[in-house]
Amino acid sequence: MDGYIMIGQFPVQIKWTFIFLSVLAAYGTLFYRLRAERASKQILDILTNSLMLFILVWKLSYLFFSPLQTFKAPLNLLYFNGGNKGVALGMVIVLLYLIRVSKKAALPREKLFFAITWSIVSYYFFLRCLHFILDKSLYDILIAVVSGAILIYLSKIRSESIKVSISSLLVLSLAFTMISNLSFSKVQLDKNDPDVHKTSAIEVGKRAPTFKLQDLRDREVKLSSSKGKTVFVNVWATWCPPCRAEMPEMDRFYKEYKGDAEILAINLTESDSKQAVLEFRKEYGLDFPILLDPDGEITEIYKAVTVPTTYIINEKGIITEKHVGPMSYEMMSGYLND
Repeated sequence: MDGYIMIGQFPVQIKWTFIFLSVLAAYGTLFYRLRAERASKQILDILTNSLMLFILVWKLSYLFFSPLQTFKAPLNLLYFNGGNKGVALGMVIVLLYLIRVSKKAALPREKLFFAITWSIVSYYFFLRCLHFILDKSLYDILIAVVSGAILIYLSKIRSESIKVSISSLLVLSLAFTMISNLSFSKVQLDKNDPDVHKTSAIEVGKRAPTFKLQDLRDREVKLSSSKGKTVFVNVWATWCPPCRAEMPEMDRFYKEYKGDAEILAINLTESDSKQAVLEFRKEYGLDFPILLDPDGEITEIYKAVTVPTTYIINEKGIITEKHVGPMSYEMMSGYLND
């Protein structure tokens, strides 16, 4: 889910738009559910504070887990987060906060726990519904059906016991585990579809346009030479702040996974310069191949409207993802392991 919409000149990933809308919808349904409760405002305030605390910890966890990279490039905090480890840390901090505040506010724990359960289940219901509208994925509709059924159950029962909340979350977790173990290919390719064999269409699921460019040592590098590996075709420029932020992360990834993956960083040399790129590479100590596109020809073919933009190409030469914006080490590892 790495498509994007443009707001002015800024790309906003669709997945973050969907997350925001799902959080709002979950909050609205919880507000409606608690409308007759005396402690409704107090519970809503606690959950709102929990969400803000989680986002803050998750965002700043990059500093905790990558102190050296943050020290070298403080602007990384604007573009990256702690990833899955940051999510885990945020959940622990929020749990400690909820335990403390529930004692201090003298709230019935079963009501607070029920509100949390309702929020989680309804969030996933709305999120998977939105994803299904865009992707038509069987995975999304199955999760939406399960979470929707749990919501109906929670709306019908009169008891708000902790036992009910825990059992509901366990059912949702079990559904995630079982459904995730099924095979849902992100890229559906029809072998009889002639578009699969074209090299001019830039879309996920189609063959990546081939190219050959010169590197900083004036050697010719071809995309086809990397066949058999996962290739990250990255379009960037030295004057682009997000590009500067992602380069150390990409180099860290390249050094660890260069046996399984390749990075071809195509510089917008038409608006940059070879000398600037040479100085940039020396400053950051980059090892992965940097290619020059002095005429902007390859950049135009790949339709890179915003920089940085990265295309992930599988071992067969098919584009599996398009990522707009800077990439962290964890993001790239995730794409490689998908």
